[in-house]
Formats: sequence, C-alpha cells, structure tokens
Amino acid sequence: MVKVNRNNKKILCNNKQLDMIEKMINDNRRYFGSSGASLTHQISNPIYEDKGIESGLAKAGLEGEHRTSRLLLNWMKDKPNVVLVDSVHLKTYGQEEFNEETGVFDGGDTDHVLIIGNFVIIIDSKNWKGRRRYSIKDDGEVIRGNSVFPGGKVSTLRASKLWAEALKPHRAIISSIVNISSDKVSVTRDRNWWKQSYRLVTLELLEEFLNDVWEKLPESSKDNININLITSIAANAIKPYDVFKEQLGEVSELLEV
Repeated sequence: MVKVNRNNKKILCNNKQLDMIEKMINDNRRYFGSSGASLTHQISNPIYEDKGIESGLAKAGLEGEHRTSRLLLNWMKDKPNVVLVDSVHLKTYGQEEFNEETGVFDGGDTDHVLIIGNFVIIIDSKNWKGRRRYSIKDDGEVIRGNSVFPGGKVSTLRASKLWAEALKPHRAIISSIVNISSDKVSVTRDRNWWKQSYRLVTLELLEEFLNDVWEKLPESSKDNININLITSIAANAIKPYDVFKEQLGEVSELLEV
C-alpha cells in the first residue's frame, strides 16, 4: 500500500501547486512535464532559426528524449510510488549555451527526473553520434573512442549540486545518470566509470541499470510518495512551445480560461 504524504514545506512552489499535484497523485497520475519541451521551442520558435538552429537537429534531439521517456514510463509501470517529471529548469542554473556536438542550445534544463520516495534520480539524454564507444577520462570528461568531442564535458556534476542544494529542505538524496540515447553505442565501465559522481549508460542498458538501483533502495523508500518533493520539481517544468498561441499572438490571451 503506497502512502501519500504532505507536509508544510513549500520549496520552489506554492500552496495552489501543492493542492493540484496532490489531487493528480491521488487520481493515480505519475507523470508530469513534457518530454523535450525546450527542444520544441528550438524546432518551432522563429527566433531560434534566426540564431542559426537547424530544426532537423533539434528534432533528432527531441526523439532521443522521447525514447528515454518511453523507456522510463514503461519501467515504472509496476512501481506505484515512482514519479517522473520531464524537462525541468532550475532558475539558478544559467543561460543557454550552443552545443557544437548536437547543433542545438543547451538551456541548463534537466531532461528527466525520477522521484522514488526521497530519492531523486536526474537523467540527461545525450543524442551523441551512434555506432561509437564512449568512456570517461579521469577528470570526468566523456570521450568518444580515444578522442575528446564537443559536449563531452557534461554539466551533470554542477546540476547535481544545484538540485541537492535546492531540495535540501526535503532531505532528498540525489543521483545522476547521463544516458546516451543514440543507436548502437557502448560504454566502457572501467575504474574511471566507477569513480565518477554520475553514471554513464546507454539507452539499451538503462532499464537494467535502473533495476539494479531499484533493488538496492531501502524498502521504506518504495511505499511512499512525497507530495512536497514532487511539487518542488514539477512546478519548475518547462512548457512546450505552443504554435497555436504564437500564431494568434495577444488574441490567444482572450481565449484562456
């Protein structure tokens, strides 16, 4: 029996948002946010075309995030206290930076957040080149084959620290995964892989890895849902680009209820 708990901690959210999330959780909703939300802006918002973004590259990244989301949603089907929030941005994270590897802007958002009791797993999907082997240098930088590449200096460590600080009042325990969503890739699990504060995995092995994590979690974390913790995360989910709203301009505000 899963217990739904709520306390008086309002972190990165307000009472209205807490009430809304609590109602949806009680209605058995376990998914919030929108997969690849920031990339939908780069695909459809004209200002990104002016910045030189090719929509095709953004679409490839979007499909990579969709693949990860589909796997996570399938994995959590038989785990009734697991909650997934997609595309979340902490306001303190920073500005957009162009990623030479993927050809799109990294906005500092976290692609996927799994919440299990008070355990929080942040997952970044990387649409890196397929048919390659990836490994990690001693300093934590990811390399492809034997070479460094744009995007290999992952920001996961910084993101983990920011999430840990933001969610400190909840006593949340943060873990980080960098998931390569491309096809036919492999990861070397050597000494450098094990010593990092994040785990580098492929989409093909992500489910197996999560199963190992699940088995090692204490049973006490598998029978409760922390409404306040979930709301602190879900309240910062990014809204996908609304093409209809953009076309209507200010008129769209008249249609909102």
